[in-house]
Amino acid sequence: MALVRYEPRHPLGYIVLARPEQGNAVGAAMLADLDAALATAEQETDAKVVILCAEGPDFCVGADSAEPGPFALLPDPRRTVPLREALEAERQRNRRLEFWLNFQRPTIAAVRGRCLGFGLHLAMGSNLVFASDDAVFGDPSVAMDQLPQQPLIVWLVGPRVAYDLFLTGRDFTAAEAERVGLINRAVPAEQLDEVVERYARAMALCPADGLAFAKESLAAMMEARGVGSAYRFTADMSLLARQAQGQLGPGELDFRAIAEQAGLDAALAERDATRRFFE
Repeated sequence: MALVRYEPRHPLGYIVLARPEQGNAVGAAMLADLDAALATAEQETDAKVVILCAEGPDFCVGADSAEPGPFALLPDPRRTVPLREALEAERQRNRRLEFWLNFQRPTIAAVRGRCLGFGLHLAMGSNLVFASDDAVFGDPSVAMDQLPQQPLIVWLVGPRVAYDLFLTGRDFTAAEAERVGLINRAVPAEQLDEVVERYARAMALCPADGLAFAKESLAAMMEARGVGSAYRFTADMSLLARQAQGQLGPGELDFRAIAEQAGLDAALAERDATRRFFE
């Protein structure tokens, strides 16, 4: 069964993250299904607006902490990867996010529960984001000696909020996310699906050509402001950060060492403890 599926519901299309028991945590298999769903959605031109949503209580908790491989929360330092292979892996990750940002039709993310790491990056690539009032947003990458990979957020909320979001790794509530412009609107959880569908159907009343040209114009403006270059630079910096992993100073959180000595759950607990200082 697909971990991400595309559902046509004329005049709308739905891309559904479907791994609810794991909080829609992302691994290699889920990424492959996401790519397939995006390709299908691109071909389904009858869908004038595409909605990104998820099964279960969480939108996406980020990378799958239990999965090995290049998308793992904790990549294996013993595996020597050719530089060109590592760079291609980083750029492929960003190309996926850029594809969603530049998708040819309007997109809306419907977020409930946790929206962290890659989940945050994917949601932010949507044109509009509606969230349940109990949703939580964040990217704790820096606490794990990794690099956040969604430069678009600087354009969405400005440098001050982007610094806060990435350098602290703290959680943002739906109310704060709405206030700073990270999302469009926070709504009561029981109304989220209804509000998103009503908004999407109203948007779909507009002529398809008008929607396409308006979106293309806005995308061109973002590109002119350097979004494309920022994605490429972020991939390069992420590769550099991975090469430098483990070079920590006294008192700094050594996520890898804790995971190796006490297990990944203990390392995640230590990571989350650092984020609570900002509450």
